Amino acid sequence: MGPNAIGAPRGSDDLMTSTTTATILPAVDADRRSVTFTGWLWIIAIGVLFLALHWSFVNRMIHIATKAPGGKKAWDLLVHIVMNPWNADWSHTLIVPLISLYFVVRSGSRLAVTPRRVFPMGLGIFFLGLLSFFWWVHPGRNDMLQGFSMVFALFGLVLFLVGPAMMRILWFPIAYLVFFVKISDRFWNLIAWKLQGIAAEAATIVLKFLSLIINFDVSKSGNKIEVGYAQGGAYLTSALAVEEACSGLRMLMAFVALGVAMAYLTDRMWWQRIVMVALTVPIAVAVNVGRVVTLGLLSMVDDQMIKGDFHTFIGMLMLIPAAGLFWLAGWILDKMVIVEESGRSIRPSAHIDKTVAGKVADCDGGDKRQKMLDVVKGLGAGAILSGLVGLNYYVLLLVWLQPYRQDMSQWTANVCLGASVLALVVAAFLIWRLVQPSGSSTAESSSANAKKVSGMPGRPATIALGIGAGILMTALTGFGAVNKINGVVLLKHPIELRNPLYRLRGDFGNWKWVGEDPELPPEQLEVLGTEEYISYDFLDRNANPGSPAFQVKLHVTYYTGNPDTVPHVPERCIIGGGATGVGQSYPTLNLEGPQYREVPRGFDVGSIVLGQDVFMPDLQINATLFQYHWPENPDRTISVIYFFIANHKFLASPDLVRLHGFDPRDQYSYYCKVEVGLGNISDPEVAVQRASDFLSKLLPEVMGCLPDLTQLQKDSVPSPELDLTTRRLNSSRRS
Repeated sequence: MGPNAIGAPRGSDDLMTSTTTATILPAVDADRRSVTFTGWLWIIAIGVLFLALHWSFVNRMIHIATKAPGGKKAWDLLVHIVMNPWNADWSHTLIVPLISLYFVVRSGSRLAVTPRRVFPMGLGIFFLGLLSFFWWVHPGRNDMLQGFSMVFALFGLVLFLVGPAMMRILWFPIAYLVFFVKISDRFWNLIAWKLQGIAAEAATIVLKFLSLIINFDVSKSGNKIEVGYAQGGAYLTSALAVEEACSGLRMLMAFVALGVAMAYLTDRMWWQRIVMVALTVPIAVAVNVGRVVTLGLLSMVDDQMIKGDFHTFIGMLMLIPAAGLFWLAGWILDKMVIVEESGRSIRPSAHIDKTVAGKVADCDGGDKRQKMLDVVKGLGAGAILSGLVGLNYYVLLLVWLQPYRQDMSQWTANVCLGASVLALVVAAFLIWRLVQPSGSSTAESSSANAKKVSGMPGRPATIALGIGAGILMTALTGFGAVNKINGVVLLKHPIELRNPLYRLRGDFGNWKWVGEDPELPPEQLEVLGTEEYISYDFLDRNANPGSPAFQVKLHVTYYTGNPDTVPHVPERCIIGGGATGVGQSYPTLNLEGPQYREVPRGFDVGSIVLGQDVFMPDLQINATLFQYHWPENPDRTISVIYFFIANHKFLASPDLVRLHGFDPRDQYSYYCKVEVGLGNISDPEVAVQRASDFLSKLLPEVMGCLPDLTQLQKDSVPSPELDLTTRRLNSSRRS
């Protein structure tokens, strides 16, 4: 299609290009800059301020993606990133911002000819995102919602500065940043549970079909697939555990991010993109089924090929067929629609005076003193507005939450809220007037229009940029000051065990250590998430050797520096192994014995491992009891009891660990799961009593291995309302 297409006025060839009915991409002069030097300075300044304000979350994501422990200095963190393997679950998050930036650069020609204007309504979205971020830092304490709030705030800020027309282009690069956010384990594990069963079932069907061609046997129990085959005159079996590393979870988010990017990489109709996005999860599951089948076939060649680095390599290799399937889906969707040339070129959304735009793009122009005054006005207005919003946020906390109000009456708090809201409304109105274009003359209007296109800020745009910078500077200063005053530690430091867990090999009262499970292979250690663990067997020398209570298994795992991740609970792993759940309850374990001596805020008890007393916060422990049976023995009910110790608090469930295991003022963080396998005990009361007797002897020794936070943080007093909330939640779980 030629430049002088139907409906195109002469002299406008440089502003137009031929297009299809699916997408309109106006062209732009090669020498016209979409952003001037001054504009780049503003972008860098506001970007640095925005990143600094949200650095606590970004830094945490870097640590999660690279499996770096908290507390490392910048150089040590860089060395760790280069020298150590990254987190296979979330390492893709570090590439997401680069992909978003690519989509922005790719749209440069459209951005250059799209009119931009200050849109005051964007400030409301911006502040809502900022306040949401502050809330989820403290007291909300939720990493995932911090990340979503950050993306929401960025959307509002950009909308305020460039307006709806340009946001129609920029919304996708900004929205794509949600893939930078780590999904909370609580929700992610729900997805993993479903995908584990789907992957195991589908892989079993495919392997059984292949067994008709290749002579081998296939059986499945839970999420475990067993392959049997003849080799060298012997019949061998190889077991495949379809755990996270093989169920779609490990690469699921990377596959979804890849699929969404490919859906928007080429110009497609909206419904085609929706179809491609909807296909991301099925393709991810299909690819992971292929991975399980591949590992099953390789296990008959050499069972070492399904372990270690080669196992991980096979998983990474699956990105290639995933990309191929996404490309194939896009190709099929493109072939389903015939797009004809429209026969006409499309004029940009706003007519541009080339002479004026060129002059504006190549010089600073205007009164420099007036520009500086506009910047000062914007910074001051942004600082005042940010301060008033922060004041309203604080007053709302006074009105809603009694601990913040202290001695202030409800009536006084309501009056303060009314006054602060009125001041905020007045300030918002004045700022709205401040960023409105004056339109005093045709020349100014033409110049302002050119500036909007060229990226050279006019007066309203300059003031708006100043307002954005002022808000971010004030919020950054206030956020840091409030956290410092309250002693809030945004990134917890790891802390080593006081004694290694293997010190629990030994005799403790009537309980004798008799053995341990084999060491886990590297791929299972990666799923477990820690190398600090034990699985020991103990015998009760006072019990009858044939009784179900004669032997128990103690399983302890230790984690530090990352309070967002909680280890697997037994019911998920046991059912995934093929067992059937019978019931679950939340009993209270009672530790008893003359060795416990009451002291302020807890109890002291001697520890053989430590060689001195250890502190116990309570002798009543809220725990979870899970009972199950195996398909081959449906009449034999097995009981397991577990709980968590998080920064010297006993908590019954992973949810309570995430919600109440860590005080915001704690500098260090650790938690461990204590699990007691009780064997063939079907009576819940007997199981609880047996676990209480065992832990009365063994738990002081476990506490002797855990860090002593009472010495490291003896000046940190837990919040009374936090402890009250924890007790209430534990009580509600028991009921």
